[in-house]
Amino acid sequence: MPAEREHVDANNLTLTARDVMRLTGFSENFVYQALKDGRIAGRVQCGRRVLVNRAAFERWLAGESEGPGERRGA
Repeated sequence: MPAEREHVDANNLTLTARDVMRLTGFSENFVYQALKDGRIAGRVQCGRRVLVNRAAFERWLAGESEGPGERRGA
């Protein structure tokens, strides 16, 4: 098994679920469930692997995007 990365590479266009865990402090179970149901933006399914579009995730993290069924100013 490859060694854990100590940081998230700023040059990558995608993040792994583990990267999202490191950046947010959320648990593994929460991250996978939130990606699955759209509470965290940017999910990209690659076969069995779950990746996260970095730009979409960063917009979501900054509060610039909404989850499903949410409206701003409501």
